[in-house]
Amino acid sequence: MKETYNVLTIASSDNSGGAGLEADIKTISSLGCYAAVAISGIAVENTVRVQAVYPVTPHQLDEQIVVTCEDIRIDAVKIGLLPTKELVAQTAKTLRNTGLKNIVIDPVLVAACGDSLADTDIIGTYISELFPLASVITPNRFEAEQLFVHSPLQNILQSGAKSILLKGGHSDDVQEVIDELWLKDEANPVKYFAKRIKTNNLHGTGCTLSSAIASFLSIYDGDIVLAVEKAKEYITSAIEAGKNLSIGKGNGPVNHIFSPVAMLTRD
Repeated sequence: MKETYNVLTIASSDNSGGAGLEADIKTISSLGCYAAVAISGIAVENTVRVQAVYPVTPHQLDEQIVVTCEDIRIDAVKIGLLPTKELVAQTAKTLRNTGLKNIVIDPVLVAACGDSLADTDIIGTYISELFPLASVITPNRFEAEQLFVHSPLQNILQSGAKSILLKGGHSDDVQEVIDELWLKDEANPVKYFAKRIKTNNLHGTGCTLSSAIASFLSIYDGDIVLAVEKAKEYITSAIEAGKNLSIGKGNGPVNHIFSPVAMLTRD
């Protein structure tokens, strides 16, 4: 058994603490893994709105990833908000150069409050350069609609991505959330069912789910179906544990640290 499971998150900082790097670090740590970070930008936001996003330079992002990999064995990677297409392209180049595996990409394009978080012309770069490296891509309903206008789901899978998880959190079903995991070369998706929890505290759920998937990919040696299953259990429990939190005036965070000890079994 490895001494530790090390997960690198490449994402932007969220000063409100509910999403971005902050949510990733909480999630990865809660699941017994070690979180390393590469900061792609600073999102100035709260639970109500996004005021601004300030990206780092491609060279600054590349340096962070390379220096981390020189010293720390990285077992999985979670990629969150990359504010510019230049950062998307640089991330893809750096990942190819470093040979990192078990890559989870959360194509963060729009915040839960509806505010845009990335360049409008970024999608083509995601599809052509970054997605082919992915083990799992995790768009929400609105992001998937934008992506599939440019390239159908099966085309993205055939380009190299191993799977796409279509999240059901924004569906109209008031009782149940159904996520579909589409695997390359499989005709039908693996479906995951969870109860829908009534709460406004959903800030950062996409960041949390994707970093949980990356954590479980490292723990379960790249088993995508099992990693998503475990990550779905974690995010559902985190939403349930945080539904009565009173943080901010808008969409509050989930409770990342609810003592998920039972989820850490590796049988």
